[in-house]
Amino acid sequence: LSAGMMAGITSPARPWFRNTIADPVLREQHDVKTWLADIDRDMRDVLARSNFYESAHAFYDEIGTFGSAVMLADEDGDNVVVFRTLTAGEFYFGLDSKSRVDTLYREFKMTVRQVVQEFKFENCSTAVQNQYQSGNLEAWIDIVHAIEPNEDQDKTKADKRGMPYRSIYYEKAARTDLILREKGYRENPILAARWSVLG
Repeated sequence: LSAGMMAGITSPARPWFRNTIADPVLREQHDVKTWLADIDRDMRDVLARSNFYESAHAFYDEIGTFGSAVMLADEDGDNVVVFRTLTAGEFYFGLDSKSRVDTLYREFKMTVRQVVQEFKFENCSTAVQNQYQSGNLEAWIDIVHAIEPNEDQDKTKADKRGMPYRSIYYEKAARTDLILREKGYRENPILAARWSVLG
């Protein structure tokens, strides 16, 4: 099932998407067609360099097995974008009034070394800093990640406060005010699919 969905929906061997614009007159102009073709090519190149296709296959495994699947799309300094497919039991998602997934909470584990690499030493709790300094780099740390609509959005701000979605990471065992990282998104980074939606 996963292989069939991969080949039929998001095959890395052929173009599987094409950008367009809403205005039908503008869409037929040569310069616009050329620009859209360039965008398509650039997007395919970015996806090929990223881990999208590996993550997409795992995404199809999840939806075929559990009926729900979630992949997160995030910025990456090396490859423009990085994708993370989550597994059932790791996350909870919430819906807006139109039944679109707009909220995600997840719990997962990282090693002390990974936490320091990802979030920087100075942002970690004293417990993680002590383990890192004592060389206990492979100890497991429970991490919580929340993505939700930014109800406090200030549209006059260009930073995370002005973004429509916010993302917060924190250590589950640490003080509740100790945030590992908080940032915003201009668009919903949650790619969620449900096999069949009832009610």
